[in-house]
Amino acid sequence: MQPSAPSVTQPAADIPPGRPPEISQPTATAPSDPNAPVPLVDDKGNPVLNEDGQPILRPASLDPHFFIERGLEDKRIVDDMIRNGGVGGAAAADAYRAWELSRFLWWQPWDAQRVGKEYHPEFVDYASVIIGLYAAATGMTRDEILTLQDLAAAVGSRFRKGAQYDTVYKNLRVQNVQNTDLGYTLFLSERIGSR
Repeated sequence: MQPSAPSVTQPAADIPPGRPPEISQPTATAPSDPNAPVPLVDDKGNPVLNEDGQPILRPASLDPHFFIERGLEDKRIVDDMIRNGGVGGAAAADAYRAWELSRFLWWQPWDAQRVGKEYHPEFVDYASVIIGLYAAATGMTRDEILTLQDLAAAVGSRFRKGAQYDTVYKNLRVQNVQNTDLGYTLFLSERIGSR
């Protein structure tokens, strides 16, 4: 795995204990342009469709299996921290989980909408799907991840005028909630699994 650049919100010097300094980054899987749109397909090669029945596009460089593998790895790390960390183990695990999730924030390495330092509206659906894939693989509940997404959206998201918001997660568009749910469904049904 290739190392990624440290997060703007979390300098490399602040890597949580128990985490090796090599932070993996998704790798390109197809075209020479790592930001080229390619269809999201399940493990049988079937296209994954959004709520409107349209194929979901993803950047060629952000393979969905990366997020599942990373989620499974992070679950092992967090479980280890809790099991072996003594009194501070749970707090360290929470800090580690928050640091990992921050990679999905705006302009961070796992933000599918903003790859290559450019905004890509064609990847809006995929950005939430991979959050769902990752969170499901870590064992987070749907409510945990959607509550965190809702808090992040309250702080930094600006949706177009007239966007339809969810009735429970009031700072998220219905589309974000549906796509996060789709990520959970793809993982739990094993349509997209670990390699």
